[in-house]
Amino acid sequence: MRALFLLSALIFGCAYHPPPNPNLPPPPAETEQEVHDTEYCAAAEFNLNKPYFQENCPTLGARTKKGKSFTDFCIETQNNGIYLHPRCLAEARTCEAARACMNEGR
Repeated sequence: MRALFLLSALIFGCAYHPPPNPNLPPPPAETEQEVHDTEYCAAAEFNLNKPYFQENCPTLGARTKKGKSFTDFCIETQNNGIYLHPRCLAEARTCEAARACMNEGR
């Protein structure tokens, strides 16, 4: 009985693991939707609160009706799976560019 136990432990403990197949394609890279970019939310708010945006498109980057900052709203929304493209918003220089970020992203 003891020999049978040792033999089964040896067989199952030393299972064969074949080497990876070099002909298989690499695993898919993360998609843009899986990348959160939450570290850009504060930079996006800072950019959208610059004088140009405040004068020409004041609703962008404004506090929500419940008083949340854009940064908090952005992080919460991103973590809930709705991608706001904060990196794009942080780099936008015009209202049109910011709206394009929100509509399509980059």
